[in-house]
Amino acid sequence: MSSQTGSLSLDLPALARLPWHQRRLVDRLARLRRGHLRLTLGPDLAFKLQGSDPGPDAQMLIRRPGALLRRLMWRGDLGFAEAFIAGDWDSEDPAALLELFALNIDAFRESSARHRLAQARLGLQHRLRRNSRRGSRRNIAAHYDLGNDFYAQWLDPSMTYSSALFADPGQSLAQAQQHKYQRMLSMLDARPGDRILEIGCGWGGFAEYAARRGMHVVGITLSREQLAYAHARIARAGLSDLVELRLCDYRDFAGSVDHVVSIEMFEAVGQEYWEDYFD
Repeated sequence: MSSQTGSLSLDLPALARLPWHQRRLVDRLARLRRGHLRLTLGPDLAFKLQGSDPGPDAQMLIRRPGALLRRLMWRGDLGFAEAFIAGDWDSEDPAALLELFALNIDAFRESSARHRLAQARLGLQHRLRRNSRRGSRRNIAAHYDLGNDFYAQWLDPSMTYSSALFADPGQSLAQAQQHKYQRMLSMLDARPGDRILEIGCGWGGFAEYAARRGMHVVGITLSREQLAYAHARIARAGLSDLVELRLCDYRDFAGSVDHVVSIEMFEAVGQEYWEDYFD
């Protein structure tokens, strides 16, 4: 069988005998352009999807094809992740499989137009999660108030949630996070004694870094868990005279500062609130 972008090592009669949901799922996966995918749908049904261009080899075992297809149609890439958690699919090397899909994301995106009902449902959910003052508090609590112990399991020791900036490949994650903070202060041309507002201060990593260099930091967050952690952190560091932390929406901040920092928060503000955010 030939798809729009790849080839499938399964004869047409065998494909025709598959249930509809399995055929639909195979058709979606067969659109890969780069690499090879060994696909297993059951004990007696395994075949290989081959892209036209070179790429990684990966393997995928689909345990519940109907459930996986439904999640993909309704939830897209999030549905794919949720299907893994639910046990709908597995792989002997999930990292290789994710690399393969990442290299083919353009091909899969072209074929992932969802059912109109799914699009309407997602649109409604998005509107219900608007980042109004009330909505922002609810959204932040749902994401960041999962517990500081949970985030400590996989963040670097500075508890920095945003992307690191590596000066060279040999740097550790913790070093790259500190390098990012240094670069930000350099871009601001911040000097000891300057007053910096940080919108979305997280667990206090930047605030501590800047305060250790003599800057005054006002950090605001909507997460009670983050605020409690950051308060304790700054107190342990002996920097409470230089750092003020508030449970505050950025729209409600009033005061005078020399600089404003907001690290990887812009994408979560929502387009309808960009003007307020930059004001």
